[in-house]
Amino acid sequence: MAWGGRPQDGNNKNSCRPAASHPGTWHAPHYTSRVYAPAIGYTGCMYDYVLIAHSLWRWVVIIAGAAAIASAAMGLVRQAPAGPAGLYGRLFGIAVDIQFLMGASLYLVFSPMTTVALNVAEGLPQGSDLAFFGVYHGLIMTIAFLDVHVSAVLIRRAKTDAARQRRSIFLYGQTLLLILLTIPWWRPLLRV
Repeated sequence: MAWGGRPQDGNNKNSCRPAASHPGTWHAPHYTSRVYAPAIGYTGCMYDYVLIAHSLWRWVVIIAGAAAIASAAMGLVRQAPAGPAGLYGRLFGIAVDIQFLMGASLYLVFSPMTTVALNVAEGLPQGSDLAFFGVYHGLIMTIAFLDVHVSAVLIRRAKTDAARQRRSIFLYGQTLLLILLTIPWWRPLLRV
């Protein structure tokens, strides 16, 4: 057995790397720490794949949110019907839903950092990745997830197209701002 109690062969179901890449010891991927991995073990390829998908999908969320806001603003300026703004708003909501599901699976199932953070919640060092991903990121993104759905309901209830577009700009704008403020920008921007 190698460091962390993991088999050294490449046939290990928890290993994404062939045997040649870790001949003497098992190494956690670059984005996990040797401090956290031994405590709970490496969760395998699914963590890597979901983390990559979650990282890449954030750009879809940002683009969809910007498109929803821009479409509503252009419709308001042109005094056009709210049709395209509603479509982009729905796409923004769908993109946030998919991102939230991937994030929840990371948080609840795959991530070694949140597993450790949930076990030592009282002693989390302020400003650490452990505190950010274990507490703040999940909590604030859950609020953003709820916010995008409440926003959609409030936008649909507006009486006129202009009111819908104004609400779209403000409400989707606040959701996108909340998301942008909670994205860990110090992590790799394109994780592949």
